[in-house]
Amino acid sequence: MRHLLPLQYIDRIVRAGSIRGAAEYLAISPSALNRRVLSLEDELGAPIFERLPSGVRLSTAGEVFYRHIQNQLADFEEVRSRILDLSGLRAGHVNIAVSAELAGPFLFRQIDQYLREFPGVTFSETIASPDRFEPLLADFSIDLALAFQPMRSDGYRTIGSRDQQVYCCVPDTSELSRLPAIRLYHLIDQELVMPAAGTGLRRMLDIHTGRKAITLKSKVGISGTMRSLEGAFPDSIRFDVSLNSDVNNPPPGFTLVPVDLRDLPLGSISVGQLGQRTLPVAPAKFAEQLIRSLAI
Repeated sequence: MRHLLPLQYIDRIVRAGSIRGAAEYLAISPSALNRRVLSLEDELGAPIFERLPSGVRLSTAGEVFYRHIQNQLADFEEVRSRILDLSGLRAGHVNIAVSAELAGPFLFRQIDQYLREFPGVTFSETIASPDRFEPLLADFSIDLALAFQPMRSDGYRTIGSRDQQVYCCVPDTSELSRLPAIRLYHLIDQELVMPAAGTGLRRMLDIHTGRKAITLKSKVGISGTMRSLEGAFPDSIRFDVSLNSDVNNPPPGFTLVPVDLRDLPLGSISVGQLGQRTLPVAPAKFAEQLIRSLAI
């Protein structure tokens, strides 16, 4: 709606870090956009931005005003989504952040299933480390988070969860591929592809190897799932969670072997949102679907 345009302009300037960059995105002239900003600043009686040689940044008054803008835009999106839902259009947009370990087959299947029922909805996916989820939720950059071992905080509310087994993806040529379960000490001196630093799975491995005074040799740290590594590092052992792992259909040349629960307990996969925020219809319905799927 037109009355929201000035707020959307300020939001875009903040995201771009400059008036010129925002103007290019909005397809208007920088001078016209600057006049909009000056007009708003005149109404507020205080500068929204500090002008810098490299761009702009929010002033103290601007930070207060920007929080109001974020709330207004989020509230409008929720209302618009509910009105569309009532009219039967089932339109909307879902912004979801996902741990690198989970950015794979499970989420892709869930999005595909949802779009078959609600083809008018669009999706944006952001891969992020667990410590980034709360800030992304707080500034409404995302609606939902799908996390492995999320970092608990006041701003992150778990609305659904599931315990998950951690697996090793072992080359068929390795003797470890014939074990019923892998102990962490089996991995000493093995060639490993470790999860990237900062991921929930890597933090979990670091904690439990540290408790046992075990050092694992990492050939490389990868943010991704086993399926994203197909064809790479064919002689290395990798890690994955069972949500993405089809034990009966591993990548070619590999066997999936669970890590012994005595060494590495079940992890937790959760669907989370911002505190008590009321989600727009599209994200809310997708969250319901994710929670049902995790419960199976």
